[in-house]
Amino acid sequence: MSETLNKVTNYYISTKHDRVFKTDIGDIPPAEYENALKKDLINRIYDEISEEIYDDVVNEANKSIEKIETIKKIQEYKKITVEGFLVAFFVGLLVNQVTDVIGYFKGTVQVSDIWPTIVISVILLIVCTGFFIFMFLSEIIKLLKEV
Repeated sequence: MSETLNKVTNYYISTKHDRVFKTDIGDIPPAEYENALKKDLINRIYDEISEEIYDDVVNEANKSIEKIETIKKIQEYKKITVEGFLVAFFVGLLVNQVTDVIGYFKGTVQVSDIWPTIVISVILLIVCTGFFIFMFLSEIIKLLKEV
C-alpha cells in the first residue's frame, strides 16, 4: 500500500473518530475496528480508482502493443526485402546459366565449351537450394523458440 494512502486514511479516521465510534462495536477492540475500517476504506478507494483508470490503462497497453507490432513489421519487411533480393539475384544468375545450357543443346547458343556453364549452373543451384533451406530452418527454429 502507498504511504500517502495510509496517511490519508489515518487522517480521515482520526478526524471522524467520534462519528466512527458512535456505532456499537460490541466486544471488538477499538484498534481492530479501526484497522478493519481502514482496510475497507482503502479497498473502496482502490476499486474506484481501478474502475476509473481501467480504460486508460487498456488504451495505453494497446498503443504499446501496436507500436511493438509496427516495429516488428518493419523489421520483418527489411528481412524479407534483403532475402528477396539475394534470392532473386542468385535465381537470376541460375536462370541465365540454365538458359545457356538449354540453348547449347538446342543449337541456338554457340559456346566453345559448355562445361564451365554447367558447373556454374550446378554451383548456383546448390547455393539457391542452400539459401532456401537455411531460410526455412531459421524460420522453424524461430517458431520453436517462441513456443
